[in-house]
Amino acid sequence: MSVAQSETRVLRTDLEHTNTTVTSQEADLASLTTWVDDLDNRGRRLNLRVRGVREGDPAEHIPDILKRLFTQVLGGKQIPRLGIVRAHRVLGPMPPPEEQPRDIICCLENDQLKEDILRTAYLDTPYKPEGRYAQ
Repeated sequence: MSVAQSETRVLRTDLEHTNTTVTSQEADLASLTTWVDDLDNRGRRLNLRVRGVREGDPAEHIPDILKRLFTQVLGGKQIPRLGIVRAHRVLGPMPPPEEQPRDIICCLENDQLKEDILRTAYLDTPYKPEGRYAQ
C-alpha cells in the first residue's frame, strides 16, 4: 500500500467522522430551535391585548387602570388577587387625541382569569371607560 492510499484512507475516515458529527449537531440544533420556540410561545400565552384605553396616564398607572377595567368587565365581581405580571403600551409614537390610542399588552398570572375576561368581554356589550370603547 502506498503512502498516498494510506493518506486517502485516513482522510476518508476523518471526513466520515466529520459528517457524522455535523449530522448529530444539526439534529441537536433542530431540537433546541423547537424548544426555544415553545418557550417563547409559552411566555406569550397569558398575554392580553386591550384596545381603546386613552393615552396620557403614566406607564406606572396602567396596571391600576387595567384592574378597574377588568373588574368592570367581570360585572363588578371582586377578584381577590388580580395578578398582572407586566403591562405596557405597544411601541410607537403617541397618536394625536382624535386617533385610536395605542394598545396595551398585559401579562396575567392566571390563565383562568384571562379566559374569564375574554369570554365575558366577547359575550357582553362593549365597555366604554372614559367615553371610549375598549376591546
